[in-house]
Amino acid sequence: MNIIANRCADLCKNTTNACITICRIALSISEFVFSFCINRFLFVTTSECVQSYLASFASGDPEQIAAHVTDAFENNQMSVLAEGCRGRETYKKRLAAFLSNFANLRYQIEEMIVAADRVAVAYQMNAREGEAEIEIHGVMLLTVTDGLISKRSDYWDGLTYQQQAGV
Repeated sequence: MNIIANRCADLCKNTTNACITICRIALSISEFVFSFCINRFLFVTTSECVQSYLASFASGDPEQIAAHVTDAFENNQMSVLAEGCRGRETYKKRLAAFLSNFANLRYQIEEMIVAADRVAVAYQMNAREGEAEIEIHGVMLLTVTDGLISKRSDYWDGLTYQQQAGV
């Protein structure tokens, strides 16, 4: 519970009194409610939700990344080298395998266009796979519903990846 308390304290430093009160209540109930508090009250805007989602990949933690998506999350991988999935739990399981292949995974946002609950993000993904340095440019189209990502369509160049990975 101390981990939850510390995370709550850090996240609520610059937020409203209502959020702080909700986080305190969450501490006394469960981590699930705390996660709800973070997702619903601290992602003030659609763009902040997406920025936090992409930044969470640097943690290497499937739980932290999956906390940004809905239960019915739709993950569409548009490259011929990848396969999409449906649902947060399935996504979380796939993330574990994906993250184990890439050390120091980082997404850098190159450009973001927001229209209500829809976001287009041009990104650069950097990681290390074995001895290979990977740098892939791509575009994600995301839909945010009630502070969580409900749909992601990720377009990236599989040939560039294969060349860099030496496949």
